[in-house]
Amino acid sequence: MLCAMALMESISSSMDTELDQSFEVDTTLILDGHKPLVYQDFGNGSSGIMRAAMGLRSAFGKIVDNPFETPMVKEITFNVKIHNEVNYSILKKIGLRSGKRPRGGEKVKLELELAHYQSELEALTIEVPIPEGFSGERLVVFVGDADDASKIDLPSTGDVTSLEDILTRLRLKRDNRHVHVKLLKRSYGLNLRGAILPELPPSVYQLYTSDTRGEIVRPIRQTTIWETTIPVKGDFRGNYSFPLDIR
Repeated sequence: MLCAMALMESISSSMDTELDQSFEVDTTLILDGHKPLVYQDFGNGSSGIMRAAMGLRSAFGKIVDNPFETPMVKEITFNVKIHNEVNYSILKKIGLRSGKRPRGGEKVKLELELAHYQSELEALTIEVPIPEGFSGERLVVFVGDADDASKIDLPSTGDVTSLEDILTRLRLKRDNRHVHVKLLKRSYGLNLRGAILPELPPSVYQLYTSDTRGEIVRPIRQTTIWETTIPVKGDFRGNYSFPLDIR
């Protein structure tokens, strides 16, 4: 809570309430016995400040309140930059410029239309490579923001077994100034006692999911087989998914 209040107060006091402004912040947390945790965020105006502070509070709360070891915090540093403009991007439209039934080895072309704050619409073209070996299967193309991309990769629920597990998850925080594009396939996987097991034979998956000892946390139904990110202006929001039937 102290860290969140310090961050919120420092950004608020630095920003001019009469102007449209945005900010970016790099937070570095140094713990004894662990690699430094660098936590990045970007936001606009007072609502962005509150979101960044609450996100930091949640992240540091997981560290401080962990049941595995007492974290010896040596230093916390905030590096804040204020920009005299509002910067955010929204996904307005997405189109498929190639067929919905590609073959392995081909590339699917996507056309995105982004709306930026007080700027002209921007068109982006992305090529998604279709790997070999998926003939007859249905894959899914995902285009979205950092929060939704993270939900696909790392289920938010589930047990962890050490403070390092918690730090590892926090290091996977995605940059909200990027469009995240993924190619997904159906998967039989599990989050088992904090370990992510994305690929399991159906028989093993069935064995674990029928277990009654309470060790299963959550099933994983999709696995990323290809991914890219595209930097955009400011905080990006929006998501869309559509299927591809591979010939």
